[in-house]
Amino acid sequence: MLPINPARFCLSSILFICCFQYAFAQALQPREIDAAINSMAQSIDTAYVFPEKGQKIAQYLRSEYKRGSFSNAKTWKDLAEMLSKSLHEFSSDGHLYVRNDPKTVKDLQSPPEIEPDPMSPKASYDPFFEGKDAIERNFGFREVKVLEGNIGYIRISEINISIKSLPVLFAAMRFVANSKALI
Repeated sequence: MLPINPARFCLSSILFICCFQYAFAQALQPREIDAAINSMAQSIDTAYVFPEKGQKIAQYLRSEYKRGSFSNAKTWKDLAEMLSKSLHEFSSDGHLYVRNDPKTVKDLQSPPEIEPDPMSPKASYDPFFEGKDAIERNFGFREVKVLEGNIGYIRISEINISIKSLPVLFAAMRFVANSKALI
């Protein structure tokens, strides 16, 4: 096993979540789908951890949409499942997926009054990364320990890299800092 650089570990995956503005609507409107897919492609293009791969994935997503690959979707949930499958097959990145979550849509439409964090590069609120549920999930960190043979072990259930999760991440990495390998 090779040691893992903490910075690379943090940035090695991206968890892509898209919450549709009209999640409760039954009929999909072409302009809404177009806006959602363009927004996803733009996010992947600009935020994916490996820029060249992000550009290729975004280009693929746009071309699949233009080809009509998602035209059989009848609901937002159907579309999210189709997009997730397509993105995963093309990118081989299991952390890249689309989720249809009406609760998150509602939270995004009326975020709580919070003071912007001056350390945050952009002062926007995302309940998935910063909300009460994220805190209750301990930002995805489930277990940290050192195994026999001085092997560090960190079990995570989600990738959550936000200003609020960083202290938890740093604590976990400090705990296994002197191990000879990391799982």
